[in-house]
Amino acid sequence: MRDNHYFLLPNKHRKFEQILYSDILYLQSNSNYTLIHLQDGSVKISTKTLLFHINNSLNENFIRIHRTFCVNKNYVQNFNVTENTDFLQIRGGIQLALSRRKRREILQKKSLELSNKNQIIEEIN
Repeated sequence: MRDNHYFLLPNKHRKFEQILYSDILYLQSNSNYTLIHLQDGSVKISTKTLLFHINNSLNENFIRIHRTFCVNKNYVQNFNVTENTDFLQIRGGIQLALSRRKRREILQKKSLELSNKNQIIEEIN
């Protein structure tokens, strides 16, 4: 059973560091590691893959938006469409790539409340 408040990050002393889920902006895949980006601007490194964390560690507030990124949906602020790529903008003006496949999935699940949702739905149809 997953704790609803804390993400447990193993440290080098075979103990766990507790990180509040609400402190995590997003997770980023980096080969066999995962970078955990926090609200205060710091980055923690996990020796587990992003897929491991998605399957075992994260609560329902996180959604995978790309093979490289998993975001805390509470911090999503906007959806930006460019000529070649779609982006989710999260707190702090950070833009993360959104895959085409995940865009459709996110909208169908209605997981994110985006200001320009009607425009996006028209583009998909």
